[in-house]
Amino acid sequence: MTQISVEKDTALSRISAIVDRLLQSKEVYEDLDKQEMLEIFSELLDEVPAKDFRAMDEEQLIQIADGIMIIEAMSHLLDDLTSKEKEMFFAAVEGR
Repeated sequence: MTQISVEKDTALSRISAIVDRLLQSKEVYEDLDKQEMLEIFSELLDEVPAKDFRAMDEEQLIQIADGIMIIEAMSHLLDDLTSKEKEMFFAAVEGR
């Protein structure tokens, strides 16, 4: 059990550095919270075998982290809109 914990901590440390770089380099991520992102990655690491994670090179890990972060950023895109603005947005998307 301790080995799993150490491997997960090592993985999160590696991901944390990537998340930091992505948060600083892309304006679209300005509203993301680093701690919330690390919690998402922590949950995902429970599903990935340690050997698979260790086999990922830096570029693969950056692509995965970037993809997850963009989905998270886009999922909150409409949060700041009023109900009327959301209604107008969805009407435009539906082509009404």
